[in-house]
Amino acid sequence: MRRSLCWILGIVVIILAGCSHDISTNSIPEKLENVTEAPHVSYYDYDSVSSYHRSNLFSVTVGGRPIDLLLTTPPSEAMSPKLEPGKQDGADVYRQNNRSFSWGQFDFDASYAGVAVTATKNVDDGFIRDIIVRPTQLEGIAYEIVEKDLVAKTIRINVLQSNRKLSIEFVDERYSEIQSLPFDALLLFADQPQSKDIASALNLEDPKTYLVKDGSVFDRQRAESASSVIFEPGLHDIGLWFVPESVSRIHIEGGAYVRGALNGDHDEKSGRSGFHVTGRGVLSGELFQFRADVRTNGEAVCVDDNGYSAGCPRSGVKPIDANQNNFLIEGITMVNIPFYALGLSYDKDIPLAQRSGIISNIKMLGMWRYNNDGFALPDNVVVEDCFVSAMDDAFKVYNHNATVRDCVVWQMDNGAIFQFGWFPKSVNKALIENIHVIHTEWTGLNKNRGLANLTERPAGNSNAGEISDITFRNVYMEGPVSRVVYLKNGLYPNQSYSRWYFENINVERLFPYDQMVLTKRRYGGNGQLLPTLQINAIQDFNLGSGNIEDIYFNGLYISGERVTMENAGNVGVFDINVDNKDVVQFE
Repeated sequence: MRRSLCWILGIVVIILAGCSHDISTNSIPEKLENVTEAPHVSYYDYDSVSSYHRSNLFSVTVGGRPIDLLLTTPPSEAMSPKLEPGKQDGADVYRQNNRSFSWGQFDFDASYAGVAVTATKNVDDGFIRDIIVRPTQLEGIAYEIVEKDLVAKTIRINVLQSNRKLSIEFVDERYSEIQSLPFDALLLFADQPQSKDIASALNLEDPKTYLVKDGSVFDRQRAESASSVIFEPGLHDIGLWFVPESVSRIHIEGGAYVRGALNGDHDEKSGRSGFHVTGRGVLSGELFQFRADVRTNGEAVCVDDNGYSAGCPRSGVKPIDANQNNFLIEGITMVNIPFYALGLSYDKDIPLAQRSGIISNIKMLGMWRYNNDGFALPDNVVVEDCFVSAMDDAFKVYNHNATVRDCVVWQMDNGAIFQFGWFPKSVNKALIENIHVIHTEWTGLNKNRGLANLTERPAGNSNAGEISDITFRNVYMEGPVSRVVYLKNGLYPNQSYSRWYFENINVERLFPYDQMVLTKRRYGGNGQLLPTLQINAIQDFNLGSGNIEDIYFNGLYISGERVTMENAGNVGVFDINVDNKDVVQFE
């Protein structure tokens, strides 16, 4: 295992996004004449990981040095047992189309210089018509394209900022042009040096630090007496680990590939605080079956009264599960998720104003199945510099005062990007800014789709709720998008929405209905398709105490055209039904 000053991780070329900043205006480091040799770069090698986990689809060099690329592909049907006859796990379309994500990672100090990256596609999937780097809006800010050699299937770029998540996409026979979507993804995660992380430096000399070596068996009894557990580079199988209360820090080093789940959900205890999961390594849930059940140590799946596989939000195995205050989840990559990715909450006795948590520079991918939700946002949480590719809701905004900023989203076919609930709900205040949605794979107009929505169940619900003071700012949605906003209270008559602000929202294009039909026919998908289904909707049906008021759009652009009061129904394809015309404003 080799390691230098900065660390590298895998590949699906996405260079994921950086430290807190205004995504469209942060300064560009001085460009060097020669961005090649890179003494300011740290690399991570995955020598102990089997060929099964490595990608040979692409090659990537960073600062002139090859980096290890890792791979995730859809799990087999055998990993989704006890499905009700006729039901699927959601990954069937991805298996059918032989989808994959490759990814690589490194650290570099952008204050010193940029770094040269070369990416090559190794397999022949027909003539390459173009090579695209996303987020496209960040060209000239986070990266610059130096050269494309389509014959050699190679692109050279200079990465100018750290904490960036980039996708490098080869437009060939494995690229769906109607969806602007590569079937074999290449992501690049360009992290900052760990010395700049939020987490404090590790004390390797502390007798309460347990160093888990490559090739050693994870000793749970030894971990019982530790305050910090560090997984060194190598392959580690830990299963479902109920983290002892004494352990406050789990660090997964770059080059470490940990298969298992970390459960620090001491929900029968009170006052727990300061749970940290940090590092640059990989946490994979690949050994757990779909909807594995914590109550069986993850060895069986959650089932309904008839014995069929069922979602179990409280009891499903999540790679990280913690009921603690002042948590920090930072730097790692989470892949091959068996259920929800994160279960983070606070002890109910902690006052709202004292609740806090930070999720920084986390990357989530290999989320191939239903219920593969990304970030469930507890009160007062800050999520920054993230990447998520979710096959269900990317962000669940169910609690108060959440902040999500500087994130890159690859939304798969199921779920919404920012989902505000399945039942009437009260949420006060959320700030969502500097978001790059580089793909939406939606193949239909299901209710639970869109940049922002609350999904009403057909059975209805008479409970009351108000979702208020929600701000979306600087959002860029690439490719075809089937929906932006869906706020209604026809089935939830006592649900209110007030003071929602959408500022500088850029949608490359809406997905025409006939092209959605063609996409689903050609590639499959779980989208619902009826000509009567709505694209964008804001509708107050006045059937109860719920109302909709003060919904403002200040700069919503679709296909480059600004949506106004006059063209909202045409350019924006909005269905608006409110008490008076001033309730929804487009400026």
